[in-house]
Amino acid sequence: MACLPNDHHELGAWIAAYQCVMNGCQVIYLGADMPVKELGAFCTLTHPNLIILSCTGNFTEDQAKSLAMEYVQTVLPICPVWAGGAAINTMRDYFLENGIEVLDSLNALEDRLKRLPYFLGKNS
Repeated sequence: MACLPNDHHELGAWIAAYQCVMNGCQVIYLGADMPVKELGAFCTLTHPNLIILSCTGNFTEDQAKSLAMEYVQTVLPICPVWAGGAAINTMRDYFLENGIEVLDSLNALEDRLKRLPYFLGKNS
């Protein structure tokens, strides 16, 4: 669980992390303002099953497109990436076009967590 670079609003990420824990997931909370390069290094070392990004900051279209491409090149080859939060509308198209799943609400996260093996391509 991590917030995007230059995103310092952690409340949504904490709530999402809590939802994950309550649904039986082991969560490593990486916090606010997580640089994509460092997130990629973390993923390379730990091979997580999933990365969830909290997006609450304001991003221009160019910033959104650039960030989406960074995640696609750095993190997505290692594990699936889901993203949600107040700023997701700016980034939605760029994320979806490149294979990053978009969560429209905490309810959507809750629904996916209940069917996590399906979303991760596991039968158990």
